[in-house]
Amino acid sequence: MLDRKGTRVIRHLHVDGYSMTTFWAFCRSTILFSALLLSLSGCVTTPKKTLTLEQRVVASLEPYFTQGPGADTQVTSLQLHSRRNGELLAETTIKDNTDWRNLVTQALATLPDQDYNQLTLCFGYNYTLTRMPLKSPSSYQTAIGVKGFEFHYEDKSINYCGLKSVSQNQTPWRMLTLFAKAIDVSLAKLNTADIPFYTYDNHQFYFDVNTGKATPLYRGNQLVTYDDISKTSVNAMSERLAGWLINNTDPATGETAYKYWPGPAKFSTSNNMIRQFMASYAMQVWANRTQEPKAVELAHKNLTFNLSTYYKTDGEIGFIEYSKKRKLGAAGLAALSIFTSKQADEFTAQFNGLVNAIQEQWQPTGAFRTFIRQERNDLHNFYPGEAMFFWAYWLEQQPDDVLTQQFLTSARYYMDWHFAHRNPAFVPWHTQAYYKVWQQTGDPFLQSSIFTMNDWLIEKLQSIEEQEGYDYPDFAGRFYYPKGGYGPPHASATGVYLEGLADAWALAKAVNDTKRQEAYRQAIIKGIRHAMQLEFADDIDMFYIANKQAAAGGLRSRVYNNEIRMDNIQHNLLALIKILDRFDEKDFEMLAN
Repeated sequence: MLDRKGTRVIRHLHVDGYSMTTFWAFCRSTILFSALLLSLSGCVTTPKKTLTLEQRVVASLEPYFTQGPGADTQVTSLQLHSRRNGELLAETTIKDNTDWRNLVTQALATLPDQDYNQLTLCFGYNYTLTRMPLKSPSSYQTAIGVKGFEFHYEDKSINYCGLKSVSQNQTPWRMLTLFAKAIDVSLAKLNTADIPFYTYDNHQFYFDVNTGKATPLYRGNQLVTYDDISKTSVNAMSERLAGWLINNTDPATGETAYKYWPGPAKFSTSNNMIRQFMASYAMQVWANRTQEPKAVELAHKNLTFNLSTYYKTDGEIGFIEYSKKRKLGAAGLAALSIFTSKQADEFTAQFNGLVNAIQEQWQPTGAFRTFIRQERNDLHNFYPGEAMFFWAYWLEQQPDDVLTQQFLTSARYYMDWHFAHRNPAFVPWHTQAYYKVWQQTGDPFLQSSIFTMNDWLIEKLQSIEEQEGYDYPDFAGRFYYPKGGYGPPHASATGVYLEGLADAWALAKAVNDTKRQEAYRQAIIKGIRHAMQLEFADDIDMFYIANKQAAAGGLRSRVYNNEIRMDNIQHNLLALIKILDRFDEKDFEMLAN
């Protein structure tokens, strides 16, 4: 079966403790058998007879519920949505203990006569009375999209199947809050042990009315397997990610959207200058790489907009200021964006001001002050590494003995600091900076530091959770240690870890450390799989999104949180570019020999 990218055949998800072979084998056969049923239906009726929509839907689901994963389940509910190109037209929920076919018949009969071309079907089963009250706004968040939730109060109820909750980004806490508002009862009165709260399992499908094709879904998405990863599919993904940056940059002003919420179809008014200038850098890299006129023009407009809007001065010092904050990291990434631009000469004054500011923040111990001419001095896991990231690029093009020594002094200072304050966020920025300077100097301290950091990273954030078992198969490959206290999993973290690991892999290859090279390679492939899982890649992924331009090529922040933030895209794009330039075709295979 062709996948959403038009290239892959679904096979097996190689995750310890999980085997999706049976599930996806039947998903594959569903489409083929549906076509056969439709063909046979044509043979036993008059040639001109057209199957009804109900008959087409039932035929497409028949193999799944007679031979496949749904064969041994007694579904008792169906939540059906009709849409036109992502726009919701109607919704209905039917409960009946008879048969899944009857649920389809009853649900379709309730739909108004509208011109819809998409249906999503979410069958419910195994309704389980679940303990209340909810403990926090994040209760059951990892089950969003996998399970359905239903609350009752007197004769009223609210029901969100997995497809509804994941498309609207609703946690049970938020559902209960909306329920309370709708029936004019306080949340405190509803969130008690007396309120019946049911969780239930789902069988989920996307049905294309025009083609009659049903696609089984998992958490409202299509499961990506390691077999889906190839040089071709990764290259196609990089083009889609770049497309998101281009499509979400205003062609008139050059401003790039910071954050988009697909559920309410709204752009956020919040902002972050480190992420904005990292996006500027990513756009410059893509424009330089492809020389596509639109990309070149927008990259220049974007950099011009960001500098004209956020660059400020204090004498010879320049900085990026937003919300009264002057972050060292923003200065470093703004300088890097200028440095990478083919029109850098237009921004000489800004570049020099930023260089002066970064130099002023550097201390003889190797430490940096992290806010420019401000008292605040924290976030050392991020901002010094971002400043050193810029220095490394500058030294690559303009070698300087004095600056190199400053860089090495900072590397030694911050590695000591890192061992005293271990945090994964530190690793990718310093890895990337150290690798560039190692390429110029061959410094053994930088080499050993890169290996030490990344050995710990993949063990702590991938290996431990994998060994303990993923809660859900779509978690596979993410960088997250639930017991580590390092914050939640996030698409942007996946991308920046991949950026660093791509350099660690290149270093291991350069020094012929084959054991590390293979360990890093496998970690990279796992990370790519997870990034692919998060992407809005096609119409099926975007079944609930009318504004496709705002989502296509975007990455959900988590599998159960569909918020798209610009750094989700830029970090993963930059990582994929590195990987594509370095990996051979065989390197993209999870079990390569």
